Amino acid sequence: MNRKTILWILAGILILAGGLYAFLQFRNSSPLPQAEKTQNVETTVVSIPELGIQFNALPEIKDITYTIKDLGDFGKAAYFSSESLSALEPNCSSTYNSIGAIAVLDQKEWQAAQGGFETGSTTSSFDPNYPDPALQLGSKYIIYDGAGGLCAANADTTKLQRTQTTALLQSLSSLSLIPAAN
Repeated sequence: MNRKTILWILAGILILAGGLYAFLQFRNSSPLPQAEKTQNVETTVVSIPELGIQFNALPEIKDITYTIKDLGDFGKAAYFSSESLSALEPNCSSTYNSIGAIAVLDQKEWQAAQGGFETGSTTSSFDPNYPDPALQLGSKYIIYDGAGGLCAANADTTKLQRTQTTALLQSLSSLSLIPAAN
């Protein structure tokens, strides 16, 4: 091989090596900014001081209401509905667990409740396909229960109830303990 050919081969190798180096640097760097795929949704903070919890309610349940129920040895629960659902049908008020309920238990109450629920484990998020899920936040156990059934036979009311039940479950993904006051 002549000298000119060897120089061309070396130049090609250097170009390939430089290109490979640049590719590896680019691949290992931060990803390029992408357009935001989700829109910012304005939520309403719902604080339930009786249970020591709060969450961000989606717009579909911005008028959410709740009723606190004492569960005896099993803590307290919040039964949910909304002003709009109750206005369509009085039997859809929060007294009747129209769009869902959550119970908050401490360690003692959680142990007492073990026989009352199908699972003795906790999950990292609420899954509607998982029976009686319990989410552990700090020393508290939060149990989600879906809507207590259809609260009216009216198609419009049923549609709103289902929409709001789904929105409540999605909203509970932001569930947190209310920070203790100093």
